[in-house]
Amino acid sequence: MKNLIFIATIVGLMTGCKTDFRGTIETIKSFTVNTTEDGAQAVPVGTYKSKVSVDSKGVAKVKVYVDGDDDDNAIVFKMNVKKLQNTEFIPAAELGQAADLNARLTKSKTQSEIMEKSVQCQKGPIYQTVCGTNAQGQVICKQVFVGYAYGNQWVRYYEVYEWTDLAGVLYQPGTQNTYARVNGRGLTDRQEYHISTSPCW
Repeated sequence: MKNLIFIATIVGLMTGCKTDFRGTIETIKSFTVNTTEDGAQAVPVGTYKSKVSVDSKGVAKVKVYVDGDDDDNAIVFKMNVKKLQNTEFIPAAELGQAADLNARLTKSKTQSEIMEKSVQCQKGPIYQTVCGTNAQGQVICKQVFVGYAYGNQWVRYYEVYEWTDLAGVLYQPGTQNTYARVNGRGLTDRQEYHISTSPCW
């Protein structure tokens, strides 16, 4: 669930594409969710891995892995977390599940090591000489563009990653009784910066 919340907010922070987040949910008190396939199902007490996929409409599909990494036994449910773009609190009636959500999102950046790779490059245009005879019997030639020549070059670069972290609590509706604490992290942007490039060969 935690990831689910965190992801939803990301919808507003990102570009509107589907984004996956991974984290954990620590259930303090068992609570019931409406699953996508199995109806009402209880999330048991314990700490579990979770995966949340949020679409461009702010709908989060949450997987709680109550049995290791087994997808078949995961609890799967949806939440409407679009409001996290503008507020830290979503009541149960708007969340679409029997829990209130209070969550805070923070952004951070990390940088990779300097890396190298070979990339395709454009060496220049290719021309072909085409000749013909005019009405006076003279041979006339001209250069005709036929395409580009491509090669490869080495690039030294690094990447900068933007992350969004979530810290949230799910409460019994209308109370301060904690159901679960949620934590999650998702990659919301990645940019590549070139330091140097070799000649195109």
